[in-house]
Order: sequence, then C-alpha cells, then structure tokens
Amino acid sequence: MKVLFITFHFPPAYQVAVNRTFSIAKYLSAKGNEVHVLTVKKDHIAPEKREDFKNLCKKERIALYESSFLFPGLVREYFNITRINPLKKLLTGVLRYIISLLKIEPWIGWNPSAYKLGKKIVAGKEFDAIIASGGPFFSFLVAEKLMRRFDIPMVLDYRDLWTGDPTKKNRPWYIRNIEKRVLSKASAVVAIAPSMENYLAKTFSCRHTYCITNGYDGAILLPASGSSLNNEILYAGQLHQTIGGIEPFLSVFQHIENNEITFHYLGKSYKHVTQKCTEHGIMERCIIEPPVEREKALAIIGEARLVLVVLSNKITANETERGVLSGKLFELLGLGKHLLIIAPENSDVHQLLPDYKGIFSADQTKEMADYIRWIFNENPPEPGPNPKFDWRNLITQWETVLDKVVEGTD
Repeated sequence: MKVLFITFHFPPAYQVAVNRTFSIAKYLSAKGNEVHVLTVKKDHIAPEKREDFKNLCKKERIALYESSFLFPGLVREYFNITRINPLKKLLTGVLRYIISLLKIEPWIGWNPSAYKLGKKIVAGKEFDAIIASGGPFFSFLVAEKLMRRFDIPMVLDYRDLWTGDPTKKNRPWYIRNIEKRVLSKASAVVAIAPSMENYLAKTFSCRHTYCITNGYDGAILLPASGSSLNNEILYAGQLHQTIGGIEPFLSVFQHIENNEITFHYLGKSYKHVTQKCTEHGIMERCIIEPPVEREKALAIIGEARLVLVVLSNKITANETERGVLSGKLFELLGLGKHLLIIAPENSDVHQLLPDYKGIFSADQTKEMADYIRWIFNENPPEPGPNPKFDWRNLITQWETVLDKVVEGTD
C-alpha cells in the first residue's frame, strides 16, 4: 500500500506528538507499506541532527519531504527564532495581529508550500490513501485539497480535538464549519481516546470512527532497570494550568511525613512550580529544573521511584475533557514505572488501565497519600512495560483501518 502521511510535527524537532507520528510512519513501513511523509522544513534544528534523521528515515524506508513555512515568525517559539529581518519583523507583526483578530491559527503559514509539494509527490503516482495528523489541523486542509484533486481516500488522525479542545476556547464559528466540511469528506477518522471518538461521531455525524491510542516504541524505549531507585517523586513536562495544575499533588506531598522523599520537577513550567512549592512551604524538599534533552530526561525518569502524571484536576470531566490523555503517559507505561496519575473520576484513563492502582481524582488526598507511603515503605516491584500500548502492536489497528478504506468496505 502506498500512503502519503501529512503531519506538521515530525522529528528531528521534538514534541510529544512526534512519538505518535514517527511511530505510525516507521511501523507502517516495517509492515511493507510504502510511506511518504510530508512535513515542515526544520531549518532551526542543527544541520547534523537533520542529516542524522534523514539517514534514519532511509534506514526505516520512509520517504521524507519537507516544505517551507511562510513567515516562520508567526510561530517564533516553535522555530526558535531569536533574530529576524526588520522588514519581515514588521510584516510578520501585522500578519500576527490580523490572524489573531480572525482567530486563525498561525500554523496557516505552512499550507501553501505543503500543498504545492504535496501535488508534486502525488502527481502521476498511484497512492492508496492519505493520512493527515493534527494538530496543527491545517494538515487536514492540505489533505482535503489533495484528496479532491487526485481522488485519494483520506484518513484523519486526531491527536487532540480541534474546535472541541477544552484547553482552547472561543473558536470562531467558521472554523467549526471548516471542521465539519473536512470530516464529511474523510473516509475514516481516528482518535486517540474512546470519548474523543464518541464526541466526533456524535457531534459531526462521522460514520467511520476508530480509537487508536498513543503508545511507545518498544524497539527503542527500554524499560528502566530499577537498580538504583532514589527517593524521588518526579514530574517531567510542561503543566497546562487550564486543566492540570500541580497544586492538588503539593497539598498531598506537604503532609507526607518522610522528609527523605523529595519532589523533582523537570520542565518549562519550572518558575511556576517554584512559586507553588514556596507557597506550600516545601522548597527544601524540592528539586526544580528547566527542561533537558529527551535522553537525559528518560534517564532521570528511570531513576525515580514514582512518576507523577497530571491529566486534569477536575473531579468530573465533561464530554470533551474525558479524553485528555497526555502522550507522555504512554512513554511512562513503556518504561514500566510506578505512576501516580491524577485524573477525573470518569476519565478515559480508567477504561484504558482498568486495574491500575495509582489513578486518583484531585480530591482523593488521603488515598494519594496512602499510595505514596505504600510505594516508598513497601517498595513493590515495578509493573514493567504494558505491551498493549507498544507501537509494534498498535500498528495492526492502523493497517485494519487503511485496509477497510482502500477496499471500500468501511
């Protein structure tokens, strides 16, 4: 099967999203499919890293195509732009103001070149399917235009909700109409959580929806050895204040009697976490650091006795919040660590991990404290990797979806 995979987020730039997008491309190729990936050019990444990744794609038999981004200053934080031509800076500022008024996502700067290159990739070749992964959801629009022009079935991969995203409010009405139009043209829609799949099917009357969760690459993500566990509770990653602050955990931690247990935070929210730890009077028991390279972060996670995951501090989630499942959760499941997961009582995480002892809602302070004491006092063996979420197993679900789409049996 020949597949065009359109995704903005892809290595060598690192966001949690690339764990999913690269794994899909890698393991579809490993199953004998011909995979062509269309993504954004990442000139802000060091040349040697870009070259190493191109060689990796050749090794994995992934055809990689990169298109430019018009006015990368629209998303300067992604492209790590520190200096910009004065004229471009002025023009970019005007454009940023206009698109903010229209509530258009700045990622639109990728669309023109992505579509142009997409036409060159597809023209004169017999592609069986197009997969587009979002967000950013403008990848869906590129896929839609190519689908219309070349009459190739389109599969949409929702890593997050688009207009229904609970962390992004006040989407304009016309964006909702665009989403409805694109979904009506899709041959299949994939979501990363059961409630997300249900929401899309019900809200947009999608006929062919599937849930394929995030996962971990078991071929490269080796489980932690557990040979030198320290007395740390670790949180690694950015905190999203709209649904998942650190305060409920800190309220529990400050009442843990064992002063040898420390809280270690590693991520972009280190200033905020410092402030909150100070307010709770526990700074002497905390190690707070800015983000580090992924390999170093994984090593630090491997040494932690317990890893904290905050999906949401809400006690009960609404329809769009139940499916908020951080991609890093699945990497931690691949490392086989003990986890303390804070999530709503009706979160999809209960459905995915029905027998897991370490899931609590934010108001279960006593239960969380007892769980922490059990981990550090009894030192139970680590659960080990959960094979259910290994991409080497998950990819069969993707093959099933693509087979149905290509055969027209769905």
